[in-house]
Amino acid sequence: MCPKIVDKKLKRQQLVKAAVGVFSERGFKGTSMEEVSLRAGIGKGTIYEYFGSKEDLFYACFDWFMKMTIDQAAEALKECTGSEEKLRTAARVWTEVVIRYIDFCPIPLEVWAMASTGSDNERFSTSLKEMYASFRTSIEEMLREGQASGEFRRDMDVTAIAIMLVSAFDGVLLQSLFDRSIHISSYMNSFLDVLVRGMKPDLRKG
Repeated sequence: MCPKIVDKKLKRQQLVKAAVGVFSERGFKGTSMEEVSLRAGIGKGTIYEYFGSKEDLFYACFDWFMKMTIDQAAEALKECTGSEEKLRTAARVWTEVVIRYIDFCPIPLEVWAMASTGSDNERFSTSLKEMYASFRTSIEEMLREGQASGEFRRDMDVTAIAIMLVSAFDGVLLQSLFDRSIHISSYMNSFLDVLVRGMKPDLRKG
């Protein structure tokens, strides 16, 4: 009888999916590897074949959440032409992810906390620093493209706007976690309407 071939990539994805659910419900400290193994329907020892510790597994959950968001945004942006459309599409994807995966959003909150405290703080702080730098760079590129094409004013500070936009996205996530009645999409659209109007060149000066 031939030995069963295990798809390790698929098995790892199944473990992360199960762990995301448990971490979201119970938090990092309240989650045990035993509970993750039960949720995944595997033996506890199998988890350690893929992840060396609970911290490694938790990091993998955070990595999954962020990559999923980035991949969805990248796919949606392929269809965009102008800079304003790209900016609005990126904001739309982010808000859709927050709405759809609101129950998983406590994971990023715990990562922020672990980035400043805990045994794995350097790992998480470095990851967050790189993540935010990537987000800011992407937005700056959209804004600079808009400046070059004439969509946006040339005298605006693209770095400042990118930083504040990323902060707005974080703020939406935080507030929606504590108040599910907030209409994230409509508020984000209203915010972008005002922002984009301020970034448009004043044609009267031309």
